[in-house]
Amino acid sequence: MADSIAQQVIKFLEKNPNIDNAKLYAKFPNVRENTLRNYKSKFKKTQEKKPAQKNKPVPPKNAPKSSPKTTASSLRSKVFDFFRQNPKASNQKLYEEFSEFSKNKLRHYKASFFKTIESASAKSQTLNRSSVKKVLKKKTSSIEELEKRIYDLEKQVKILSKATGLSPSNAKIIKSTIAEKAETIEKRFSELEENLSSFISDKRKKMRDEMSNLDDLQQVVTEKISTFLANIKGKK
Repeated sequence: MADSIAQQVIKFLEKNPNIDNAKLYAKFPNVRENTLRNYKSKFKKTQEKKPAQKNKPVPPKNAPKSSPKTTASSLRSKVFDFFRQNPKASNQKLYEEFSEFSKNKLRHYKASFFKTIESASAKSQTLNRSSVKKVLKKKTSSIEELEKRIYDLEKQVKILSKATGLSPSNAKIIKSTIAEKAETIEKRFSELEENLSSFISDKRKKMRDEMSNLDDLQQVVTEKISTFLANIKGKK
């Protein structure tokens, strides 16, 4: 919808508030001069009632645009990112990178960054030591369980050996049974010893310092197995 004559005149006066009457008449030749003067008079009264606007300082053309307000958390994050990429950067380099911020605050965030790194490193070392202890404890428990099983088998073989003296008529059968069991046990223990040696050798390569005491444990297990087999063979 087209603007009315009054609206057109007001819009023109807003763009040309100091225009004289002659030029105003020339702009709207089809409107009566009295009407135009009336519109101009009302326009001036309206402008006088408006509060005076304070002149805002005009920034220089080459002035840098103001950056959005940086919160403490975002500045901390930026400083952390800076030192992740430049861990050996000096304080001066830090001040130049964030020249609009307080030096005390920047030094505080720098100290906080390296403290966080040290804390994470210490925690990682603690976890590694804890993992090694758990592995050692588990393997030691497995060796102790193996020793107990060997001891139990020795007791069973001794019981069978004694049984041959109590039942002469069944001595051959019992001896035969013991021999068969001894062969089966010998084979199983040979496989067990081979697997155990392979396992310990593999683990020793990965954890030389922590697993060094397995040499002694392996020797004890081997000796017990050899003694056990020698006892069985001697009683065939």
